[in-house]
Amino acid sequence: MRDARSLRSSIFLLLPALVLYCVFQLVPIGQSIYMSFFKWKGIASVSMAPVGFANYQRISVDPYFWHSLLNSGWFIVGGFLVLMPLSYGLALMITSRLRGLRFFKTAYFMPIILPTTAVGLMWVYILEPNWGLVNSCLAALGLGSWARNWLGDPSITIFVVVLVNEWIYAGFNMLIFAAGILAIPEELYESAKIEGANYGQSLRFITLPMTKESFKIFSILCVTG
Repeated sequence: MRDARSLRSSIFLLLPALVLYCVFQLVPIGQSIYMSFFKWKGIASVSMAPVGFANYQRISVDPYFWHSLLNSGWFIVGGFLVLMPLSYGLALMITSRLRGLRFFKTAYFMPIILPTTAVGLMWVYILEPNWGLVNSCLAALGLGSWARNWLGDPSITIFVVVLVNEWIYAGFNMLIFAAGILAIPEELYESAKIEGANYGQSLRFITLPMTKESFKIFSILCVTG
């Protein structure tokens, strides 16, 4: 009886979020799948003409589609190879006992709360090929040959954009990992220290395994994002 009452309470509490998810996620996805079998100009007064799988056949040989899919793949790869270790490292830093952590917490989280337009313009100026900060610094260090048109060279632009994206979202994912780290009982570290474990061993055998749920959350957000 108690389990049944708990189940009803859980369903009642989850119902508003479930309704919103269905209305704003599942229904549009279903509509998109349905509309993919029609030819339509996107105007309400224009009728939709059924074309079967013609749209899918067309994109299967469209080089722009496969190129955009590859670019999306680079964002996922960058998320796991750059964003994940960066965010986890920042989380370890802000959960430590270093001085001035309040400043670092604010500084690392700042990019995610800034307007996207402002961040985009800032990086456009930083990466500007003629007088941008990156190329100016390279020239000052005697590395002028490394200067590039970072946002105009098709061979490197996607990688530059991916790195900027990781910079923006590092602070958000830092909080996800920090929450997992702070949830670890302090007694585990004290016991490990008594047994003679150093920081690296505690990180490997306690912190990383105990934050696996945070890694799962990050993975889901990385792929869906």
